[in-house]
Amino acid sequence: MREYENELELLETMLRIRAFDEKVDELFAAGKMHGTGHFYVGQEAVAVGVISCLREGDVITGTHRGHGHALAFGLELRRMAAELLGKASGYCHGKGGSMHIADVGAGMLGANGIVGGSLGIACGAGWAFKQREEERVAVCFFGDGAVQEGIFSEALNLAALWSLPVVFVCENNHYAMSLSVERGFANPRIAEKAQGYGLPGVAVDGMDLVEVREVAKEAVDRARAGGGPALIEALTYRYLGHSKSDANLYRTRDEIKGWRENDPVLRFAAQLEKTGELLGEDAAAEAAAEASGEAGKAAPTLKEVTERIYAEVEEAFDGPCKSPSPPQRAPLRTCMPERRTPERQKQQHQEKNQQQQENQQQQENQQQQEKKSQGKGERDVPKTNGSAQNAAREGAAREGEARAGASQAGASSEAGASQAGASREERELTYREAVREALVLAMRQDDSVFLMGEDVGVYGGAFGVSRGMVEEFGQKRVVDTPLSEAAFTGLGVGAALVGMRPVVEVQFSDFITHCMDQLVNQAAKLRYMFGGEARVPLVVRTPGGAGTGAAAQHSQSLEAWFVHVPGLKVLMPATPHDAKGMLLCALRDPNPVIFYEHKLLYNQKGPVPEGYYTTPIGEARISREGKDVTLAAAGYVHGFALEAAQALSEEGIECEVVDLRTLSPMDDGAVVRSVEKTGKLVVVEEDVKTGGWGAELVSRLCEGESFYALDRAPARVAGEDVPIPYNKNLEAYVRPSKEKVVRAVRDLLDERVGVYR
Repeated sequence: MREYENELELLETMLRIRAFDEKVDELFAAGKMHGTGHFYVGQEAVAVGVISCLREGDVITGTHRGHGHALAFGLELRRMAAELLGKASGYCHGKGGSMHIADVGAGMLGANGIVGGSLGIACGAGWAFKQREEERVAVCFFGDGAVQEGIFSEALNLAALWSLPVVFVCENNHYAMSLSVERGFANPRIAEKAQGYGLPGVAVDGMDLVEVREVAKEAVDRARAGGGPALIEALTYRYLGHSKSDANLYRTRDEIKGWRENDPVLRFAAQLEKTGELLGEDAAAEAAAEASGEAGKAAPTLKEVTERIYAEVEEAFDGPCKSPSPPQRAPLRTCMPERRTPERQKQQHQEKNQQQQENQQQQENQQQQEKKSQGKGERDVPKTNGSAQNAAREGAAREGEARAGASQAGASSEAGASQAGASREERELTYREAVREALVLAMRQDDSVFLMGEDVGVYGGAFGVSRGMVEEFGQKRVVDTPLSEAAFTGLGVGAALVGMRPVVEVQFSDFITHCMDQLVNQAAKLRYMFGGEARVPLVVRTPGGAGTGAAAQHSQSLEAWFVHVPGLKVLMPATPHDAKGMLLCALRDPNPVIFYEHKLLYNQKGPVPEGYYTTPIGEARISREGKDVTLAAAGYVHGFALEAAQALSEEGIECEVVDLRTLSPMDDGAVVRSVEKTGKLVVVEEDVKTGGWGAELVSRLCEGESFYALDRAPARVAGEDVPIPYNKNLEAYVRPSKEKVVRAVRDLLDERVGVYR
């Protein structure tokens, strides 16, 4: 972060922003730059005025028009230029581009191509600062168009409700692309909206750097001192179009000319000439005459400063223009582990077999040491401060546990799915209790873990998962939220970016539609889009599924949506053992994880080891061995697959059941190995058949060499393509069941090729 020492540096930064965007505009016009650009020319006083009031440790979030925010914050010209040119040396290694410039480590949490997308993220950073009692401030820049988005209301309400150290800066340049504020608002005075949310709001002349700084300093100082958020409406104007292709058909030349006569750079330069920090042209000539033969005049002229800054920008683009682009395969290198293809999995399987005995011994040694140091039973987990040293120690230990816990081909017991927990004493726990135990263990170990969602506190969650947790951890770590899914999910993203490990509970999976932007466009994209330079350790828990009579809007299985989104991990554990182990594993993952909990599983019991263990993400398990047909399932319907396999066994048909556990990244290899043995596949999923993850699994199987292992066309048992009805008989008819799986297997063996209905 840049700290400004004098007012001349403020002017230089304003000029640097203008020169940079004019150069970018020039390169676009010449066809030398890819994509699009949104220019900050005319608005320079806002970014410079606000950011100059910050100090080391503060953070900002930007907009699609974010070059000015980044440069005012102190990002380097050369790396900015490289990113816009798509070069490997750019801030995001060419993966972000103009709308997604970021330097998360420095505190620039990213420009954002989604209007209003960073409002929740800024709240998350502010939340983290307040939780950790750090005197830091988050500044959120957004345009007048973002005020029309629902998350604006949600975010301001959350920030005011929890008195977060966030300063909201609305850059009202009078147009949301082409829609004027007069046409977009019944009341276009945006600052007045703050009163309704219980925070101060003030409108300032965004073309006057001095006025912007005065108002911003008051808001920043107030937030830093614990006074809570504020809203600043900076009335400004963009001199260029919305983007490079904008023909300005919605504005008149006279309107643009009038605003150009109020140029923020020239206004501030005139003030510096009055104070003597700049010399006017006449004064410069007189000073030059008087200083002939001497050291020279004390202050530069605006022309001299301008020429120097523009030359600096030209030079900054020279190097990147000639620097290498990322290799063509670079876009395929995601920040998440590789998909477990059959070939890759066979290699990993061999390596794990070689290491298993050694890892098991290491784990036993570690357990003995823990017992000695604690002097207590294994259920007692030491509380730590989440330091880097402790995190490294925990990470190394858990990596060993994850390796030891890898499910192996041929394993037939649930305990065999995670050797990390095999030697521990087991108890019978419900699925609900297993999830709660994982949360409690993680929160005792790591102060950065917190749970947030609707009614998770005193009420204990809609399904009782978090019951009793608020008594142990308090309301700062088990946080009841307003009904603002977009804002509190965005808050989770922002908190994760600055080092927290949020667990966000979306009360019903149907409600996840309210936070799709934060999950799909923010959480899933940021790590890759920022070139791998950021981590988003966010876990989103959500109960879903039918069978409770809740009808169409409280019964959906929407997991296939998120399987389609690169950057998200999607987990669907079927047993209490895996629910605990996979949740603990997810809570150490640097990527966002969607954790599905079926409502009908909450009361089901199963053996669960005591203490800490992990069940690896991305690895399926064989829950029943067989030789005739492979049944691949996940979540609640895995129970139908097991029941069907038992019934078919009485007829002499032996089914092998593969519990996928993870839908993304999916373990193709486990299914392939099973199909190579059986020659037949039935996929069982609760989601509707069209576009389901089962179709993806079948496609992958048929695209590779494993296709030749099939002696029948695969079959699918899935939900019917209708909303879930209320009537009990109708609901049962449209859902998968044991009987439907049995019939699908019989049909397959009877050579009735096709889709089972």
